[in-house]
Amino acid sequence: GPAFPLPQLLDCWRTRDESWRLEPRLYELLGQQAIRAGESLVAYDILNEGLQHLPERLRLRQLLSLAMLNSGAVERGHRMLKDLLDEGNKDEETLGLLGRSYKELSFAAKSRAEAKALMGQALAAYGAAFRRTQGSYSGINAAATALLSGDAAQSRRLARRVRALGLAELERAPQDESR
Repeated sequence: GPAFPLPQLLDCWRTRDESWRLEPRLYELLGQQAIRAGESLVAYDILNEGLQHLPERLRLRQLLSLAMLNSGAVERGHRMLKDLLDEGNKDEETLGLLGRSYKELSFAAKSRAEAKALMGQALAAYGAAFRRTQGSYSGINAAATALLSGDAAQSRRLARRVRALGLAELERAPQDESR
């Protein structure tokens, strides 16, 4: 859904009480709203506090890494995502964020060889997510990253597969008779 207006988001954060410790979804929802509002540093504070109470909570860790990526702390967000992967978290969200972090590191690389290697790792992460889930997010990113890696043929194959999956999903969706 749409982001909360910033004043209400900040008011909600400032007026939190001890009951938040009992409900991690409050940190997740408000942190996600702060990210949507473009307030990565506010999101960082919210999510970091949530992790102080629930350090193993996957969604809090994913959102915190996203807030870091969005705020420019790419290396730190990348390390957090690598830790999640090393712990066995191979879901689409973790792999997709890891792909994004590799892509951003590639754009900032000091040499072409390093950039190419990092882009290859981004493609591997997006590709693994797509193979596991057949999710459109990871498939579109795998196709785009393949193109950025210079593999137009693989990009076209992936894009065709994502398109076919999307069309199949549309076929399964209930028809809106009002049109």
